[in-house]
Amino acid sequence: MKKWAAAAGHFKLQNWLKNWLTFISSFAELLRKVKEGVTINITKNGKAVAVLQGKSAIQNEAAMNAHKRILARAQRMSELRAKEGTASLTASDLKELKNEGRKY
Repeated sequence: MKKWAAAAGHFKLQNWLKNWLTFISSFAELLRKVKEGVTINITKNGKAVAVLQGKSAIQNEAAMNAHKRILARAQRMSELRAKEGTASLTASDLKELKNEGRKY
């Protein structure tokens, strides 16, 4: 009986090791794809739980967000100029714009 239990334990260990090695090789392949620029969405039961993306994709996303914020500020400044009917901004307008861009 003990011999059978030891053999079953060995089989479980082999199975676990095989699954682990399969996971590692699959993960390495995913990392190669991410390095090439592919963004990978990881789901569980059809729901997104994580995203694998390269460092350059994150930096590009940060740059695009900064660009959007700059455009929004430029639009706001344009609206303030139109409202005041003047081409210059007051100190209070500049302070308002500065505070608008702060991350609290």
